[in-house]
Amino acid sequence: MEDDDDAPTTTAMADVVVLTPGSVVQAPEGFLRGHGTYTQGDALIASVAGVVKRVNKLTTVHPPKARYAGAVGDVVVGRVTEVGNKRWKVEINAKQDGVLLLGSINLPGGAQRRRTLEDQLQMRSLFAENDVISGEVASFYKDGMIALQTRSLKCAPHARVHAHAGGWS
Repeated sequence: MEDDDDAPTTTAMADVVVLTPGSVVQAPEGFLRGHGTYTQGDALIASVAGVVKRVNKLTTVHPPKARYAGAVGDVVVGRVTEVGNKRWKVEINAKQDGVLLLGSINLPGGAQRRRTLEDQLQMRSLFAENDVISGEVASFYKDGMIALQTRSLKCAPHARVHAHAGGWS
């Protein structure tokens, strides 16, 4: 049996195809070339190793270790890494940390008011380092940082996790 480097490798699921760079992607007639692919003649070729995804005629190859790019309205789960001046930094597996501003959260009791100095002093009681939270992508800053909000009912703190010598608990 010969080893064919250009042949796609299939996993246990019949509809999932994993490709290596340079492999020919089986695409429907009249396909649209998506991310992770290029054309060579009439053939669609994978430019990255990954899983083939199809939406109608759009054919893309998604690499397995891709970072989250984000889209406004997405609900993300992340870990608070830093409590700063009127903001929390949240690790959301993106190229940069997400930022959750004090003004972008619901205060305890659902109070709708301006944020005060007292609110700033109580920020760690709302979200502390290593807390796991969910938030909605609100917007993007010019440098690519993702602005989050937790005003929606589908966004809330999930767990308070404490670090110790043996790892996370």
